[in-house]
Amino acid sequence: MTQADLPDTEALIAEYALGLLSKDERQALEDTLARSPDLQQDLVAWNEYLVTFTENLPTRAPAPTLLARIEAQAFGGKRKTLWQQVLPYLIGGVLGAGLLWVALQSGVLTQLN
Repeated sequence: MTQADLPDTEALIAEYALGLLSKDERQALEDTLARSPDLQQDLVAWNEYLVTFTENLPTRAPAPTLLARIEAQAFGGKRKTLWQQVLPYLIGGVLGAGLLWVALQSGVLTQLN
């Protein structure tokens, strides 16, 4: 694909800079960009132009609770503590060891011979 093959290179470069192209369109344009210094310059120009939209925005730190909100939306509910994560395995291990002890003490395992 050459620059002449692309229908509207200026619009495609702008959409690429904004991240609006599909995977196939992006791959095709990246292949063309690798061979075309003119398109690379257009992409640099678009990136510089788009950055001007955010230059005058004030810098703000994210809210301290942002990570917890993101995790809650992604994984549902509150994050479990270490004890809440380990306790079911600990209980299972103790119960398993208890059942093994009962089986050995009662002689159930020796009667199978």
